[in-house]
Amino acid sequence: MEEFKDRLKAAMYEKHFRAIDLAHESGITAQQISHYLKGSYKPKQDKLDTIAQCLGVSPAWLMCMTDTKEAERQQAERVNTYAAALAPFMLSEREKDLILAYRKLDRKTRGIVDYVVLGIEE
Repeated sequence: MEEFKDRLKAAMYEKHFRAIDLAHESGITAQQISHYLKGSYKPKQDKLDTIAQCLGVSPAWLMCMTDTKEAERQQAERVNTYAAALAPFMLSEREKDLILAYRKLDRKTRGIVDYVVLGIEE
């Protein structure tokens, strides 16, 4: 049966981390990491969360409470959330072309465009 130490080793292998790399990245001592890898003891919640974050996996996966590395799913959800939040600010190709053309205008012509489009005078 798979244990925390096995999942920790697997996640470290995928990230090409040695114990010293994880120690450096997480701020947890190399000695503690070594104890976790040997199975001598398991980390407390705060250290577990830190390790999981450094390795890009969920704490639940590391503790063998789930078979999916939820961090990947959570990352995809965050990307989708950010994309949805940014959608109203995304420009079409036509809008990008108009902005580039506007930037090429001289100051006087920009003033005319500003007045016609926005009703703004300098």
